[in-house]
Amino acid sequence: MGITIKMTTSKNDDCQNLAEKIIALLADGIKVDKTVYAYIASTFSNPSLDQIKKIILDESDTERDSLVDLLLFPDEAFQVKLEPFLTRHCFTKFEEERVIQSLSSTVPSVVMHLSAFNGHFRVAPTAFEVRQLVMRLNITWRVEKLIRRAIENHIAPVRQSLVSVRLRNADFTTNESGALFLRRFLDIFNNTEEGFFEYFDFLVDFLARMPNEAPYPALMREKRRHFMALKQAEKFKQQLFRGNMETLMLQGIRAPAESTEYSRKKIALIDDIALALFGQTESVGTIYPASNINLVRGNRKD
Repeated sequence: MGITIKMTTSKNDDCQNLAEKIIALLADGIKVDKTVYAYIASTFSNPSLDQIKKIILDESDTERDSLVDLLLFPDEAFQVKLEPFLTRHCFTKFEEERVIQSLSSTVPSVVMHLSAFNGHFRVAPTAFEVRQLVMRLNITWRVEKLIRRAIENHIAPVRQSLVSVRLRNADFTTNESGALFLRRFLDIFNNTEEGFFEYFDFLVDFLARMPNEAPYPALMREKRRHFMALKQAEKFKQQLFRGNMETLMLQGIRAPAESTEYSRKKIALIDDIALALFGQTESVGTIYPASNINLVRGNRKD
């Protein structure tokens, strides 16, 4: 005997409304940004618009699925337009499936605009590609109330949806200590300044990995980790200067995963955050000075 799952009319309406909003956005077409185009250019050896169309239309082409998947990947501009609706509604996994089913039977071909070619072409998504698009929107994610209030109180209205999208894409979850830490960061750092999201993205990633301990000690441990990575990268540079990559590989020496520039930048970010939120930071060696401390608000809201 089958199991009948009942949904309220309002929930059915929410699913249908979301499906219609996605269809409307797809109907407007998708602008292929520079990052996607750069990937296409490098992967397909600078193809012409006609070559791209040929790959898209040939279902037997082994490159088609990965190319269409890349083109239909919802970017931040697409997501920001949906975020106010997603923020107001909470979707379950079952309701996500309803949205997918609704879209699979109604999504028309999607116009892809490639400004690099000053042209466009159409893509007809398969049911699987529609499913992938909806799954990537992560509509079942829900921001914690503490952080939601911080966004509403401390983030400029024009940037609230983008902040929420960044959290949604990270599938961000944290404990109460982490939520309070992020709220204080949103309170203190000026989100209207250039460079804000460099700090924000770092902190979201850090808090998602932060163990159940006080934020400051965890932040300092992260700083020490990057400092050790910096020392390893500097040592590798010296070894490479004295020899060559092939010799080092034969000796079992591998290139570090993080460059000196990357590690120095992370340490500078940590110092900025620690000084702004805690008024102190540990010294682990001579590091380039912090770069964007002017992001700290001049007039904090409590």
